[in-house]
Amino acid sequence: MADQETTIKALQETENIKKPLARYCRFLDTKQWTAFGELLTEDVQLTFKDTAGNIIFQFYSRKEMLDLTAPMLQSAVTIHYVNQPEITVLSETEASAIWALEDQIIFPEGTAGAPYRAMHGFGIYHQTLKKSDKGWQISSFILDRLKLDITN
Repeated sequence: MADQETTIKALQETENIKKPLARYCRFLDTKQWTAFGELLTEDVQLTFKDTAGNIIFQFYSRKEMLDLTAPMLQSAVTIHYVNQPEITVLSETEASAIWALEDQIIFPEGTAGAPYRAMHGFGIYHQTLKKSDKGWQISSFILDRLKLDITN
């Protein structure tokens, strides 16, 4: 019975580890910036690469990420899908995950400062998470792009 309980607890924890990135996508797409920020540790490190492996955005804190992302994407239609998670529980308070990603960003016509009109991309998130009294939070991720279609 103890083995069954251990297995059930491990499965429950794996499901809990999946929630921050699922919510990350939903809160980003619905522009719920406060809830979005709470999914990230204060010292989160986020790296976004293009298909050649060049860094296009890099953030070293929750505040830095929100200060750029929220105003830039507020008027855009964003669509993010993540799937096929590969979860590794490293300890009671640390985990890693790899996710497949598909995303789209569409800026309204004439959006000042928009880097492009539309983007449709595919990639892989390499993510680390930490568990605290706030639950599981994203502490880092690297987005490696596999394909990126830009419309100017």
